[in-house]
Parts: sequence; structure tokens; C-alpha cells
Amino acid sequence: MKKIIAILVAVSMLVAFSAFTAFAAGEIQALDGSDDADVDVSVSKDGNTDTDIEIVYYVDVTWEDLTFTYVWSTENGTTVISWNPETHTYTDAEGNEATGEWTLDTITDAITVANHSNANIAPDANFSNNAKTSAAVNGVTASIAADEVILESAAAEGRYGVPANADSVAFDVSVDGQPSIVSQFTVDTITVTISNPDLAAAEEPISGDNP
Repeated sequence: MKKIIAILVAVSMLVAFSAFTAFAAGEIQALDGSDDADVDVSVSKDGNTDTDIEIVYYVDVTWEDLTFTYVWSTENGTTVISWNPETHTYTDAEGNEATGEWTLDTITDAITVANHSNANIAPDANFSNNAKTSAAVNGVTASIAADEVILESAAAEGRYGVPANADSVAFDVSVDGQPSIVSQFTVDTITVTISNPDLAAAEEPISGDNP
């Protein structure tokens, strides 16, 4: 009777061990040796691994006031410039070409982009000429300090469920030059676009602009 039990137990153990499938095998042949394997996770929706979870793009774009002010040279608090038709320049009270300065030539963090999408995004900002520096208008050019950056998905570790932790980036905007007219004018329009750096096929960019 004892022999029969022993045989049955042995068979049971053989069946149990044969149910496992070995995907890889390694060897450690020294005391300081090691072996390793990745821990992978397969994610499915309703048990169907062929069904992709839809990507929802939601990006906040915050614009600061993009108004720059140029002040001509003054004397006793009064602007003293006049147009010289012979030289086609503005001149000061002494007849010299008038000069001035920007009260602020760079707006720090003028454009802020925050990613609330469940995918990585690559934001970009350009002027109407698709460049970081605009064409000159009335002697003034504008430029954007926008480096290439990838904003992490809002579903990433530490951001999931915490909207305040959305990955974001800010771009500076600046102006340069001396206005050739004494009135307000628009230099150009900035357009912000986003793309998905993880997709091989190009997608139609989502954009928003501000003059």
C-alpha cells in the first residue's frame, strides 16, 4: 500500500511541474555571478489585447500679454522727436537721429503649455513664417525661445490622478529693433502646435495661435 501511494504522489508531482512553461534559462557559474529577467506587463481592455485605448489630446495653452512698449528719448519728461524728411529718420531736439529703449524687451514664460493628454506630446511655437524669428515689421522683429521638448503623458507615474502634476513647458518671447513709426502695430502671430513623438505616422497637428 505504501508503494502505491509513493507512485501516485510522484506522478502527481510530475504532472504539476510539467504545467509550467519555461520562457528562458540562465546559468550562474560563480559566487559573484548573476542572472536577470524583465518583468513585463500586458495591458488589455475587457480582456481584448487587440483593442487600443483611445488617446485623448487635451493641452492647456496660457498666454501672457504680448504687448511691448518702446519709449523714445525724452527731455524733461516730454518726447521731443520730429520727422526729418531729408534723412527719412526721426530726430531729437538737437537734430540727431532719435533713439529710445524698450521698457521690457523679453517676456519670460510668455507661453505655457501643459499636457493633460494620455500620451506624450511635443509642443512647438512658431511665427507665420514657420520660424522662431518673425520677419521685420516697421523695424521690429520678434523671437520665441522654444527648445525641442517632450511633455510626458498625464497617465505617467506621479501624474496619473493628479492634474496639478501635469508636465509643462514655458517659452519666452522677445522683441528687437527700433520702431520706424510712432503708433501701435502688430509684428506677427504666434501659433502653438503639438505632435505625438511616439507615433510613426504624422498626425494633423492641433494648434492655437495668438497675435
